[in-house]
Amino acid sequence: MIGWNPRFRRHVAEHRGLILIGSAHFSPPDQPCTIQSNLRSGFFRNLLGFISGLLALYISWATFEYALLSRYDPEFDAPLLGVLLQPAAIWAIAGSIAETGWYSIGGGTPSGFVLWAFWGIEAVVIVGGSTLLATMAIDGQVFCEGCGRWSNRETDVVRPLLPESASELEKLQPDNLQPLALLETAPISASHYLHLDTWECATCMNTAALQAKMCLSVANKSGKIEKQVEDITVIWSVTGDSLAAIKALADRAPGEFSAATA
Repeated sequence: MIGWNPRFRRHVAEHRGLILIGSAHFSPPDQPCTIQSNLRSGFFRNLLGFISGLLALYISWATFEYALLSRYDPEFDAPLLGVLLQPAAIWAIAGSIAETGWYSIGGGTPSGFVLWAFWGIEAVVIVGGSTLLATMAIDGQVFCEGCGRWSNRETDVVRPLLPESASELEKLQPDNLQPLALLETAPISASHYLHLDTWECATCMNTAALQAKMCLSVANKSGKIEKQVEDITVIWSVTGDSLAAIKALADRAPGEFSAATA
């Protein structure tokens, strides 16, 4: 059973003044702002992700303490945005919470080192996750330098059957996509096939890329059929004409193949 720690309430009012003084003359901004970024640098994306994680952690703490102050102190009337402007008070209140704990569970009240450890893990998850996701967000994306925009991605554009020999796939190169045209189009019921993802700049149509993946339908330990996907190639930069020829393969009927591609 979880309950509130009665000792915590006595510490809440001690920091009320710090919050009220700082928030007395604060007014919120009139206009929101939006940012659209074409940033591709991994370092700066990680840096922005780290800063965003710290900001999210700070806001979550301010919101948490605002909720506690509003609940335990009837004289507390500062706005949430005012609390956000008081980092020193937020840190001081966190220290008080750690000293006494703020909830009880199973007959015990987490406090001191244990509570700080929990908060440390929380901080690592939030800040670390934000840092990693900042770069992961552009994984598998292609940027057109000439037009200054991200290319449009289409998944599973073409589905050729897997060749009988793995050596046929080894012939596949960015400047030699002919092996793809020599493969029959896979029927819907196929369990082993390739699928091709494509990228193309919608403005100039010149920036183009392609990636081939192998799809296998296999039975797991319980006998359930699962689809496994494995990258056959990295994302290759190709010419716009080559990409157009590859996309044309999608119009073939199952079992059909063509020797005409770039």
